[in-house]
Order: sequence, then structure tokens, then C-alpha cells
Amino acid sequence: MESLEQPVLVVREDRVRANIRRMVEKARANNLTLRPHVKTHQSPLVGEWMREEGIEAITVSSPRMGDRFSSAGWTDITVALPMQPGAADAYNAMAAAGTLQLITDSPEAVRSVDARLSEPVVCWIEADTGYHRTGLGVWDRERLIETACAIDDSAHFSLAGLLTHTGSSYACRDLRAMADLYEDTLNQLKALRTLLAERGFEDIQISIGDTPMCSQLDRLPGVDEIRPGNFVYYDLMMEDNGSCLERDIAVAVACPVIAKHPERNELIVHGGAVHLSKESLCYESGLLVFGKVADPEGDAWSASVPGAYVQDTSQEHGVIHADDTWIKGKALGDVVYILPVHACLTADMFDAFSVV
Repeated sequence: MESLEQPVLVVREDRVRANIRRMVEKARANNLTLRPHVKTHQSPLVGEWMREEGIEAITVSSPRMGDRFSSAGWTDITVALPMQPGAADAYNAMAAAGTLQLITDSPEAVRSVDARLSEPVVCWIEADTGYHRTGLGVWDRERLIETACAIDDSAHFSLAGLLTHTGSSYACRDLRAMADLYEDTLNQLKALRTLLAERGFEDIQISIGDTPMCSQLDRLPGVDEIRPGNFVYYDLMMEDNGSCLERDIAVAVACPVIAKHPERNELIVHGGAVHLSKESLCYESGLLVFGKVADPEGDAWSASVPGAYVQDTSQEHGVIHADDTWIKGKALGDVVYILPVHACLTADMFDAFSVV
């Protein structure tokens, strides 16, 4: 890109396809259903690349996103947000077009949504295995049974199994810690499955979803389904925790240079919080970054520039710290690329992207 009016999200198709293919191969090797979370890319085009690799089921983060992918022809969709009665119309539309799967952590939600459904829907009980966002605490066994019974007594729901998002895997910094977390998560879910079996609930499946575990662990025994999402693009957060290498990161923001301050080692680009988000990453050295910086290379970008990083963002401005020699080599209007800290949030900032 020689010149830009505004920041552009750029996606490298070869890297996206390679990332998808690796995860598909891992799922096949472990005899698992791969139901990737599309909230990272939110793109029917990238969805088609997934379909070309044999993926037939997806996870979405909202009813609106589910409707978008249902309209694009996907007929097996899990909405990974606790079910809510206000979304019943969207649920009915998706369920009429194919298989819809919802999640819940309360019998009250089951009863409230069931009263508004007109189509059959598959239901998963979300378990909190330590992340403490949503989900039934694994210690709350009485409420687990009450929720399962509410599903069994409902007019429209059928129980598929237990689902969790082990978000605490993002904080693991070595493979042993990741393996221990996986084993602990699996043991908690197996205990709940045994409890449900004792109460007559058979064929309970287990679904887990997070990119670090699914990327770093070669073997994923004991589960039936995985739902990673970030793996499609990857980002600096995933590079930092060992889930990918920089060369796997498939998305960047192309930003025009709008000001230079070599005397204070700063280059200013049009590319701020509304393009990159306010997400930051604190490295072990204590360095806080809002993105790494790369030069144009061919149709895409180079390896990151040593010592160059986004040190701050305001609404439209990105402040890059770098060597003064590199800064002096840039002219106003030149394009630099920013590798994002969190690809999901960065991609959500854009209505469209450029494919290279």
C-alpha cells in the first residue's frame, strides 16, 4: 500500500488458511469436532475458507452474529453467550434454518427462553471451571441438576452436555502449566458428567474452547469438541504465551504516518484506539505495548522492526517508539503496519478488510 486516507485492516490469506489447516488436522488426529469461534474474524469470506477445509459447525458470540452466518449458509451454530429471552426471535429464525445450540447456567433462563421458542434447540450447560466469568460453579451440584432437569422438562430444549471456556489458559506461560490446567479442567467436567449420569442424564458431551490450549497441546483426550477462535488470525497476546510465532500472525493494521518526532524517538500514525483498541500487553521486562510495528514488504508486511512498538494510543493517534534513524527514514504519508495485541478486538473495529 503506497498511500492511505485512513487505517486499513489487512489479512494475509496464506497465513489464515495455514492456521485453519493446522487446527483441522489436530482435531482430526484427536477425533474431535472442531467448532471454531468466528468472533475473531466475523467474516463470511473467512468462513468460506474454513468450509473449504471441511469445517461444518461454528460458534458465534451473539445472536446478531449468528444471524449473519446463518444468512451465509451455516446450518450448525452455537451461540456462546448465555441464552436470554429477549433474543428469542433470533433464536427461532436460526433454529428454523438449521441446528441451533445455546448455552445456559441457570434453570430460570431455560424456562424463560423455552416459553418463547417455537423451534427445537440444543442446549449446553456452561460450567465455570475457574475462569469466573459465566457458568455454573462446579461446586454447585444442586443447581447443576436443577438446570439439567429444567432442560429435560422443557418443550423445546435437548441437553447436549457440558461446555466451558478456560480463559485462564491465556495466563499460562509454559507447556507444563497448560497441560496441568487442561487436566484440572477435564477432571472437573468429568466429575459433573458422572453426577449427571447418576441422575439419569446419559451421553453427556464435553466442549472446551480457548486458543492457547488447542494450539499448544498436541493431545486433547477426554473431550468431544473444541471451540478455539483466535487461532485464525493469532496476535501478540498469543505469541507472548507461546501459542504461535510472529510469522503465524495473519492480520495487521496498515496506518499512514502523520507526524514525526525523531528528537524524542516518536512516530505518529493515524491508527489509534478506535482502530487498535485500548488493549495492551505488558512484557516480562515491564514494557507496555499496544502493538508491534512492521514495514511494508511486497503486498504485506515484514517481520517486526526491532525496538519499534506502539507505546500509546488516543482516539485516532498511535504513538510509535522507535530508533530515530528508522523514524527519519519515514516520510509523511508512508505506510507502516501494526501487529495487534488482541486480534478479536482489532478486527471488530473495522467494517471491512483487505486480503493479500
